[in-house]
Amino acid sequence: MRTRLPLALASAMVVLMAAAFFSPRLAGAYGSGVNRGLQIFGAFAAVPAVVGLIRLHSARIARKHSSALYSAVMLAALFATVGLGIADAKFGGPRFMWVYRNIYGPLQQSVFAFLAFFIASAAYRAFRARTMEATVLLVAAVVVLLGNAVVSLPGPGGASAEGWLLSVPAMAMQRGIGFGVALGIMAQSVRILMGLERSFVGRG
Repeated sequence: MRTRLPLALASAMVVLMAAAFFSPRLAGAYGSGVNRGLQIFGAFAAVPAVVGLIRLHSARIARKHSSALYSAVMLAALFATVGLGIADAKFGGPRFMWVYRNIYGPLQQSVFAFLAFFIASAAYRAFRARTMEATVLLVAAVVVLLGNAVVSLPGPGGASAEGWLLSVPAMAMQRGIGFGVALGIMAQSVRILMGLERSFVGRG
């Protein structure tokens, strides 16, 4: 029962969602209910994740790990954000959004700016024109980067070259990758429907 019940539920959900995709009546009848169920499952899944996060960082602080200071800052930010969110939901205050706009937003932008230096360093090492393929990749990357930068590409066809690279070769590769992902999703769905995929039920 421990193994068969999750497999039966997963197979039933696959059949239901596939039938709702081909039937507008089923989509309207079960679409909102399925979305509410996913939200409930997501909320329950967040609880053990948060508990595990708190236990991990609390253990680091107790052991006086080298990253104990970062763990303390993370826990303080977690509890403060949750407290502000609960208080604003109850009393209707704007403090949670203030924290999001004035603290979380600038920190996120700083992290992205910091990662840009690592991306540039990795691109310099990866885009060395040692082979023909690397040369083509280097030229395409330079054209796209300059086309999206503040400065414009030189020449009358600069903007059109950047647009052509994004709309023709890049789009073709994205569609190929998307097609492969869709085939993988279909294969995984068939495995779940037939009960062949058992990784999510454990070893029992």
